[in-house]
Amino acid sequence: RKSPKCVNIDGCNSSKKSSKCVNIFDCNPSTTTSILDEIAVLVEKLTFLDIEYEHTYSEGSEMTLADLILFVYIYHLLEALDFNCISLTDHVPSILQWANHMTSVPTVVDASQRSGWKMNKFANGFHIVNTRDGYESSHWSKHVVFIKDIEIMEEEMELSRCARMKHKALKPEVTQILDKFEKANIRPVTGSHCCGDHVEVDWDSLPAAVHPKEGDVPKSRTQRKCQQLENLATAMQTIAKPGDILVDFCSGGGHLGVLMAYMLPDCQVYLVENKEESLLKASSRLESLDLHNVTMYQCNLDYFRGTFNVGVCLHACGSATDMVLKLCLDSNASFVICPCCYGSIQKTHILCYPQSQHFETAGITYKEFLTLGHAADQTELNTALEEQGRLCMNLVDTDRAQLARELGYDVTLCSLKPLSCTPKNNLLFGTLNK
Repeated sequence: RKSPKCVNIDGCNSSKKSSKCVNIFDCNPSTTTSILDEIAVLVEKLTFLDIEYEHTYSEGSEMTLADLILFVYIYHLLEALDFNCISLTDHVPSILQWANHMTSVPTVVDASQRSGWKMNKFANGFHIVNTRDGYESSHWSKHVVFIKDIEIMEEEMELSRCARMKHKALKPEVTQILDKFEKANIRPVTGSHCCGDHVEVDWDSLPAAVHPKEGDVPKSRTQRKCQQLENLATAMQTIAKPGDILVDFCSGGGHLGVLMAYMLPDCQVYLVENKEESLLKASSRLESLDLHNVTMYQCNLDYFRGTFNVGVCLHACGSATDMVLKLCLDSNASFVICPCCYGSIQKTHILCYPQSQHFETAGITYKEFLTLGHAADQTELNTALEEQGRLCMNLVDTDRAQLARELGYDVTLCSLKPLSCTPKNNLLFGTLNK
């Protein structure tokens, strides 16, 4: 039997009764049964709110794919350090505790060993940390140097804070930057939609499940959402060819993707979205339409690795628009993009601003470009700064268009029709010159 347990319940003749902590196996059978019955009643009344979960893994009490991914990186980090955990103990103790626990999971150990990993050395490194054995030993060949003070440009830190706070650029700053563009002879060049003025979709002729109102769009926004979708869907009709793979990036509930799949039955449509709830909504609409030319991918933009012919996105926020554009350019794919949230643009490990050689040659700095983005968010209709905001928005999108042109694309920057369908009403579409 298991070792005796100490139970806080009255009703036992044990000498420990005064403290209400008893060994149930020292009680007579009837008392033991009574205690067990009370325990059973207590357990039945328990809810998840009464349970304190131990944060064992990266995201809680259960192992997820994130743990396996992180485990690979931690292993290779420690392998590079000759499995010396000592230098990391004071800096990442929780990570080391988690990694140590992972080495006790049999399936993880088995898979690691089959991959050729040195799990004995890996686990022994944690043993040395726990016992402090060999802390002063000189046999460790590699050490970690932690840099406490990282030099970061104060201006860039301020710009990052401004982006998170939806900072609105000061008018003198914007005026100076616009003067710089004027002196460099950089002006937005806008064109027309590839369908001209004929961008309407006859929604009444389409099944109900194709309409965005079936995707939980509020009634007050339904008409404007339809107008936005019309502009992108008709552009896709012009650019896409039978057999093409079309990717709706940041697809959300699939408003655009479902419409494209129905209007272009000879094409395959991919929906790329990281929110499961959104894809479930799209899935229910696709089932009711009996559409079989749609594949859904639940992942972040930078995880998508499929091949495709045309990429599209409607109002991908900030730098997500540029990530979509980069995916299209890297795949030599055509694109139809309606940007959004210009003030949220920030450089990343794969994106730098400005992006085009044309803007860089003109001496446009990162700070100036981000200030331009902040001003570009001031495009609400009938406001004093609308005209300036539209100019800034067009300049940001001109940089995007110019980047594609430098890579051999024919690109057009135009506006959605009508302009009132959304304040962020620019449309970029481009095809690679053959």
